[in-house]
Amino acid sequence: MVIDFSKIVELIKDPDLRIKITNLYGENIDLKEQNHKLRIDLEELKKSLKIKSQLVPKNNHYYLGEDGPFCTKCSDANDKLIRLHDKGTWNGQKHYTCPNCKTSTEIGKYIQPEVGGVDWQI
Repeated sequence: MVIDFSKIVELIKDPDLRIKITNLYGENIDLKEQNHKLRIDLEELKKSLKIKSQLVPKNNHYYLGEDGPFCTKCSDANDKLIRLHDKGTWNGQKHYTCPNCKTSTEIGKYIQPEVGGVDWQI
């Protein structure tokens, strides 16, 4: 059943009561909008917590199952899951950079480069 609010207000003779009812109607709309926004925020938080609970720290990075590596700084500080960019291997270590915060990381163990040669692969 749809109620025409403007017709109801017209039936009320007392101007103070009209104003109060109109204000309450406006507050009701505001509360409905706030409720909707809070529900959306709650769903986003639930999704974020679910992802966080599945992140596994390994070698200075986060992994989501077999997927990754992801930036620990962006995840911990801003709840963002940012995939790291592979910058190649040098000196026996794999190097990564975050495209969001520009943090550089590395994994692996040091391997002595060959004499006279540069140990650089992309």
